Amino acid sequence: MAAAWGHSAPHGVRARMFVNLSGGCATHGCGGETANNGHTFRHDRVSGVMGLPTRMQLLATRLVSCLIFGLGVALAVGLGGCGAPVVERWGFGMRSESTWYLSTWAPDEAYVFVVGGEPASGDGAGDDSGRGVALRRVGKSWVSDPLPAGTGLLNWVFGFSTVNAWAVGEGGVILHYEGEQWTKQTSPTTESLWGVWGATEDDLWAVGGGGREGDLPVLIHYDGTTWENVVVPALERAQVRAFFKVWGVSADQVYVVGQQGVVLHWNGESWVEINVGTSDDLIALWGTTTSPSGDSEEGTVRVAMVGGRSNGVVVYGEGTASEMTWQARTLEAVPGLNGVWMAGSTVCVAGQRGTVGEITVASLAAGAPEFRAQELDGRDLAAYPVGNDDFHAVFGVGQERVAVGGNLAAPTAPYRGMVWRRVER
Repeated sequence: MAAAWGHSAPHGVRARMFVNLSGGCATHGCGGETANNGHTFRHDRVSGVMGLPTRMQLLATRLVSCLIFGLGVALAVGLGGCGAPVVERWGFGMRSESTWYLSTWAPDEAYVFVVGGEPASGDGAGDDSGRGVALRRVGKSWVSDPLPAGTGLLNWVFGFSTVNAWAVGEGGVILHYEGEQWTKQTSPTTESLWGVWGATEDDLWAVGGGGREGDLPVLIHYDGTTWENVVVPALERAQVRAFFKVWGVSADQVYVVGQQGVVLHWNGESWVEINVGTSDDLIALWGTTTSPSGDSEEGTVRVAMVGGRSNGVVVYGEGTASEMTWQARTLEAVPGLNGVWMAGSTVCVAGQRGTVGEITVASLAAGAPEFRAQELDGRDLAAYPVGNDDFHAVFGVGQERVAVGGNLAAPTAPYRGMVWRRVER
């Protein structure tokens, strides 16, 4: 069954469930490219100084932001806060003129998975789930993998190693990669699956739902042999018709987020709904945990959840496996957020209209999130304009950060996809 169309899905402003500049690579020395099955791959990332028009626009935006928020939280939307300019820039990595890129995951810096595809036609003809694509970057080379016949649009990917990854998507499709090829698994649902995560190779969860009137959210579990439906507890929140993502600290501390700000917690025995202080859709989550220290028997758990439609929303939780404290904040100057990844003292976020940036854990813990926007390289933007295209996910490993997305608001083809990379130096 195809996904619903409307503002209820994780794909941002698209009517779906879910700085144009002149110039080109030949002029700016963007490095070599290879076209393969509609995907254009950049061989090498070349960063440089942002062009004057873009910098002036960002400076103006920054000035307005500083004037508006000078008395409160430093929500930087241009070159950073009102102090030193941002030095981190994202460079172009890959594009497609026919498919979206919706999710990325990487076991190490030299091996990156990206999935996405084309959405359903929406014409109501048959069981149209769109068309999925899966790519892998091995070293500096991108490989487009063949997929089982009938594979629909793939919404999310997660894995354990270079030879063990999972992808889920439209029509309830579940794929498993074991080093040589993607194989289709028997799925207990035909509803859209939006997220997948696992504590171990034989303990995985996937979530989804149609998102339409009368639909129910979907929660399924894999025990190493079979995927099975799991009964969703009665929810206090009304009109929750889809769960969007799942992530956990361990096998007995797992969280699910979805429509209307719903959050479920798995304690190892049962799923329990918890209130984190927002009624906005929560699209994605990630977190970290530290080992016990001193007299403590439990490590510190930190979880960041993001969402929102017209404005970005961030929920931050901190505590232990047995007790967490939650607080939700709206980022007034930031568009809706679709992706989040967390490491150390930094939360990386990505979302609508090419938004990509960071929020410090310290500011989240203090209840005053400091969003620091990061630049997309100006010369790359000249050759590959982002415009109003949206980022849908962000992931990091080692010193590398990868953000993926496309023109997710496009009602019809062509569907563009984009991959941008940042390597910390």
